[in-house]
Amino acid sequence: MSKPFIEQTGKPDSSSEPAAGKASSAKEFLTDKDLSYKPFYEFSSFNYVTVDSLGKIVAANSTSMSNLGFSEEELAGKPILDIFHPGDREGVAERLKTSFENPGVEYRWEARKVKKDGSVIWARENAKTVRTDSGQVFTKIAGEDITQQKLALSMLSMEKKVFETMAANKPLYRTLDLICSEIEGLANGMLCSFLIVDESGKRLRHGAAPSLPAEYARAIDGSEIGPSTGSCGTAAYRKEPVIVTDIETDPLWDDYRHLALEHSLRACWSIPIISSEDKVLGTFAMYYKEPRSPVPGELVLVDTAVRLATVAIERTNAQEMATHFAEILEEAINEIYIFDAGTFSFLQVNKGARDNLGYSLEELREMTPED
Repeated sequence: MSKPFIEQTGKPDSSSEPAAGKASSAKEFLTDKDLSYKPFYEFSSFNYVTVDSLGKIVAANSTSMSNLGFSEEELAGKPILDIFHPGDREGVAERLKTSFENPGVEYRWEARKVKKDGSVIWARENAKTVRTDSGQVFTKIAGEDITQQKLALSMLSMEKKVFETMAANKPLYRTLDLICSEIEGLANGMLCSFLIVDESGKRLRHGAAPSLPAEYARAIDGSEIGPSTGSCGTAAYRKEPVIVTDIETDPLWDDYRHLALEHSLRACWSIPIISSEDKVLGTFAMYYKEPRSPVPGELVLVDTAVRLATVAIERTNAQEMATHFAEILEEAINEIYIFDAGTFSFLQVNKGARDNLGYSLEELREMTPED
């Protein structure tokens, strides 16, 4: 006898057969009252899914199928948890278990779902377990797509964290690492990395890659910029995005293919990070462990990541340049004085001038040339 969906693990028994073979057999799980509303369910803008006691999908309306990208045949008999993001499955399983144990009581959640193409959407859903006229028990799930609202909030939250990190003068790698982690949390299976153009302008150095295999990250550190040097080197060379949907077959990866495949990396899209002066600062790459193309929702994430990284890298470069300039001034043989244009008070006085005058910088900043 098959185990019920509500066994103590809170997970469906994947070895059990679905209660219904096709989602079209609506009369097998709809009550008489439900049947009168079937056209509303079918063509509603809301998602409607019905799950049996084994946690298998037995019905889904056209909106659900359209939003997820699956056909009726693909969804029929599919474990309901399979369409949820791995990070949210445990929570959804627990709520479904509780719903099944308490027929007639409505339970709510917000969770991520994974579409057939691998992209992620957010849903706000209600679940209620009911008993049909024939005595069968099913859980009905109704929900709406809230992806745009969630994405907007997530983008604002990420920007806040990134700017707080920069304001705290954390090292650049900390900011880039944060951007990678935030983007990876919003996409399913995406592994992000940043590479930074070195001083020679000919190579890319490691910037951040929190989820890529460390051995692979080390191997590509210092990779060349050129017309056929993987996704990142080529993107930096062309100054335009490079989308490689299958590393195993794309000629751009001839010199790096073995490195990627050794770590099960199959797709890589790279976007150049370009400064306000049209100079390539680095690249932002997205890896996947299966051949695939980007979808519109992922491109929004990429644009945000590149924009934030541009600000962070340019800020760091400006700080380093200012520090270098200050060091040159400090060690200059000639006496150098920098004044405030309005008050004529000293802003900066180099070592040579301070030694000649016999005052410290702090003392001079309280004075003017007239003193």
